[in-house]
Amino acid sequence: MKPDEDAELSDREFLAQVEEGTIAAERFSHIAHVRAAFLLLRDSGSFATAIDRMSRALKRIAEGAGVPEKYHETITVAFLALVHERMANAPAEEDWPTFIARNRDLVLSNPLAEYYSRDQLEDPLARRVFVLPARCRSAA
Repeated sequence: MKPDEDAELSDREFLAQVEEGTIAAERFSHIAHVRAAFLLLRDSGSFATAIDRMSRALKRIAEGAGVPEKYHETITVAFLALVHERMANAPAEEDWPTFIARNRDLVLSNPLAEYYSRDQLEDPLARRVFVLPARCRSAA
């Protein structure tokens, strides 16, 4: 797992930088994306609000980096849903370090591959709007 480069920032400072789009794009690693999802879901009060806030933040960051085309709606919503589900199975007071230690697969693998094919995620439609997964969750 790549170290969390922004671990020295408090949750509040980190989330402010993400939402304001002032976090440097090169420091906004995959683990930072997952941390932002966790914090937004915890802070927002509803899944819909978290989606809106995350989407706006990611678009701001991508635009600030000069690559607005990198924003991907399906990956954003699907990953938020995955983090939200994991949070629902945890104590309400769970903090970020505990959450990520318990859910290392979110940063060590590609958990969306269980639901989406590469072709489905590469489709321009999936980048613009949320598309439902073509794959079903495998039986546990």
